[in-house]
Amino acid sequence: MTFHKGQVLAYEGHDPYGIFVIQSGNIRFSKGKATCPTEHIWRSPKGNVLGVDHFLDGSPFCCTCTA
Repeated sequence: MTFHKGQVLAYEGHDPYGIFVIQSGNIRFSKGKATCPTEHIWRSPKGNVLGVDHFLDGSPFCCTCTA
């Protein structure tokens, strides 16, 4: 999948439907609730994986993740 700037990969509070292997680009993590660390930007080197913990334990995403 290719995501463009501003597209959402995962929404806070939604159940995971898979994991993302980030090939390039930046991911912004933003929160609407206190369950997520402070907002930050992940400048991803090739091959970082997003969402593994949530996928394995079935917990909803704690942040909204935007390209």
